[in-house]
Amino acid sequence: MIFASALDILAQVEAPVPEPPPSSDKLLQLIDYLILLIIIVPIAVLVFGVPLIIVLVIRSNRRAPGGPGAAPGGGGPGELGPGGPGHGGSADGGYGGYSSGSPGV
Repeated sequence: MIFASALDILAQVEAPVPEPPPSSDKLLQLIDYLILLIIIVPIAVLVFGVPLIIVLVIRSNRRAPGGPGAAPGGGGPGELGPGGPGHGGSADGGYGGYSSGSPGV
């Protein structure tokens, strides 16, 4: 009987409603923004970063010495330098790009 009356009294007491502490709204908003960034940044890296890296790698391979897109007379393997035969002559006797270190004869 005592137990039943104690339960009746406790049933009449309302459960307290927890109130958030002051200025917690700004902290919660900051946490929401951080979570949003954590979700969006990896997606943006996949969508924009990976294709950008692929394009940059492809472009860097094109600019290799002697490869397509290299400047004419760039000194790549098998290329004549500027002023070689058929390029208007040069001061080293027309052997632009192929010097052995000795003066031209």
